[in-house]
Amino acid sequence: MQLFLSLIVLVNANLKDIKSAALTNFVSSAKILGISTSETDDSNFVPVYKSGVYIDVDLSQQKLRFVSDGKVLKSYAISSGAPENPTPTGSFKILNHAVDWVNGSGDHLPYWLGFSGQAKGLVTYGFHEVPYKAGEKDQRDFSQLGKPVSSGCVRLSTEGAKYLYGHSSIGTRVEIHE
Repeated sequence: MQLFLSLIVLVNANLKDIKSAALTNFVSSAKILGISTSETDDSNFVPVYKSGVYIDVDLSQQKLRFVSDGKVLKSYAISSGAPENPTPTGSFKILNHAVDWVNGSGDHLPYWLGFSGQAKGLVTYGFHEVPYKAGEKDQRDFSQLGKPVSSGCVRLSTEGAKYLYGHSSIGTRVEIHE
């Protein structure tokens, strides 16, 4: 009987280790893909606006939150501007949008939502999926999400960019802060 109980304890301990390892791998994979893994991720978040919809970008956490009536509906890992090309901070509004905008360098910026940086009539900063060159869509590097590496725009996973694009419109408020 003692041997049987020892085996049950051993199997139980191994299952806990396996479960813990699986959860750790899942969370790591989700972070790389820019997917929020826990509803408690935003438990300490204090919304700027208590009513209406807005996009909150926390550059220090490399995190975007889509907020409605003071509640976080979705949150995603982002890649904001690198130190030499910082993402602007402040209050903005969505100014334009395009399903697949191509910039002057030939980069495809899927699910573009422009919010700032008027230059020669163009909006130069926006939210979009990780960019790619024509013919290289399958070579995008989503592992950079969570790191400030962009040219100033806010990059998102495919899921995040699609959600934001589908739930935002011209005039949607944007708050970007450290």
